[in-house]
Amino acid sequence: MTLTDAFRGTPHYASPEQVEANPHEIDLRTDIYSLGVTLYEVVTGRVPFDGETTRQVFRQIIEKEPVAPRRLNKAISRDLETVSLTAMEKNPKRRCQTTSAVGGDLERILTS
Repeated sequence: MTLTDAFRGTPHYASPEQVEANPHEIDLRTDIYSLGVTLYEVVTGRVPFDGETTRQVFRQIIEKEPVAPRRLNKAISRDLETVSLTAMEKNPKRRCQTTSAVGGDLERILTS
């Protein structure tokens, strides 16, 4: 957030730590959260949190859990759903810790 209360970036892909302006928690795991949102959008056709204003989107990012991807698209495997939701964990410590780990999980899904 800036002094004018304007967020720099794309609100739908902001991690909870970005929304809460916790700079000491913003690291690679923030990008993993955004990757999880992108994956979620690809497999469901929608972003996990939406609203008419940035503030509404941010409130959902902080307070709500996303709808399980398999509820929106039955063709999604449980493993793919797990990868997406794990990447979007609200607590950065519960997310995949590296992009390589996410990539490895996705590769295992594709080759199984």
